[in-house]
Amino acid sequence: MKRPYVILLSLLAGTSLLTSCGEDRTHEYEELTAGTHWIETAMRQYYLWNDSISSLGWKDYFAEPSEFLSRIIPSELPYGQTDAWSYCIESDDDADPHQRGHFNHKSSYGIDFVLQSDPTGSTNRTYARVTMVYPGSPAYECGLKRNDFISSVGGERINTSNATLLENGKATQIAVGRIGYIPEEATVYWVFEDTVDLSASEYVEDVPFMVDSIYDIDGVRFAYLMDNRMVKGPDETEFTGTPYMDRLNEIFADFKRHSVAGLVLDLRNCSYGDIDCAAQLASYIVPSSYYGSVFCQTYWNSLNADSNKSYLYDGSLTGGNGLGLSKVCIITGGYTCGAAEWLIHSLRTTLGASNVVVVGTSTMGQNVMTMPYDGGYGFILCPAVAYVADSSGDYNYGGGISPDIEIDELEYIYLNDYGSLEEVVLNIAVETLQSIF
Repeated sequence: MKRPYVILLSLLAGTSLLTSCGEDRTHEYEELTAGTHWIETAMRQYYLWNDSISSLGWKDYFAEPSEFLSRIIPSELPYGQTDAWSYCIESDDDADPHQRGHFNHKSSYGIDFVLQSDPTGSTNRTYARVTMVYPGSPAYECGLKRNDFISSVGGERINTSNATLLENGKATQIAVGRIGYIPEEATVYWVFEDTVDLSASEYVEDVPFMVDSIYDIDGVRFAYLMDNRMVKGPDETEFTGTPYMDRLNEIFADFKRHSVAGLVLDLRNCSYGDIDCAAQLASYIVPSSYYGSVFCQTYWNSLNADSNKSYLYDGSLTGGNGLGLSKVCIITGGYTCGAAEWLIHSLRTTLGASNVVVVGTSTMGQNVMTMPYDGGYGFILCPAVAYVADSSGDYNYGGGISPDIEIDELEYIYLNDYGSLEEVVLNIAVETLQSIF
């Protein structure tokens, strides 16, 4: 057992920052920790799992905002899930409010990529396999294409520790290879290897609807839409030229004009969005008989129960361009989360699980929404504030949404262009859609 005076010395050591030579320095402590104390106050008020917040010590309050948030987030949550969604960001007035892909938000070369081993199997080298090239980006201008393999940046071989070199930076050179395949011999070989000049990273325009197409297959028309985000943004016209909702309406007006019988909705790269946009997109899809019924519901903590809300299918938002579909096929991937998952989960309840066929890989499992709060301390707190449930009140998809037909495009030799019927996932999705009509 510790003696009383030992405990007293420990307490005095713990408060040494507050006093020095008899001088009261409490104001310095308060000034240095004002931001983290505000985080704690806001989290105890708005955080969905506020009654599970971790206990803290006085030293914790000196941590940086993001680090402090990670310490206050509980390690154990209901239903065995974890909070991977709450975060802090700097409240920079010049910050770009739009996310684009899975790279840096302010400056980018304009590619999404994954690290893979040499596809030919001839070496043990690591390559960055390009999965998406954004229009107008430095990567697009230098001729990079989906399924290119980048082996080096600025003469430095790509590996797991330096892959961020491909996110943003100064003008550089990259070594690029393209592969060929001999089916009869099951042989993969390099058909093109060259060094390409890549200009400096820059602001890359966000393209929410990367591809929209209509296919006539055996006299039946099917539509395809790749939606990479479901959020309008604070000043939509400034960033996209055509506002998100206007472009959405243009696309569905074209689909309706061509009397499409089915829709493949590609959400494999849709990693964020808001409920209003998800509800509106869903309203374009479902039969008009569902207008006015519940699309989804939110459940806040007990302190904010008056914020609980039901979001409806709303035909007045579609401009008469709703497709009225009873069946839809949705493509998912490892980046699919948030609003995309809310839409899938809710459509399955509305139309029936057998009428919403999911093709791809399991989603990330974001069954909650976040909300930004700015306390004026130079950062914005975005905690998880509410479960997003379907019309029946079910929000038990925190472990992700599993596909009905599992297919991982990265296991295939070629990643053909999005929207091409030769693209393996889309090809399977269209065949699946045909089979359920």
